[in-house]
Amino acid sequence: MPDALKKKIKALDQDNRYEEIVALIQAQDGYAQNTELVIDLACALNNLRRYDEALAALETVRSQSEKLASWHSYRGY
Repeated sequence: MPDALKKKIKALDQDNRYEEIVALIQAQDGYAQNTELVIDLACALNNLRRYDEALAALETVRSQSEKLASWHSYRGY
């Protein structure tokens, strides 16, 4: 993920602007194949209490990220 995008997501997260994070990530070409973006998407969806969507997003990257603590954290969250 480009540094500029990481910084933008972090800034939006700090301001609790989760809908904007979801829109920003979903606007990225190929975001669904980027584990880091999908995990950030799931985090934003969790914060919006859209738990089923967050879990579904995490499941799409299970095989690539099942060993990551962040994947398990957001899946259990």
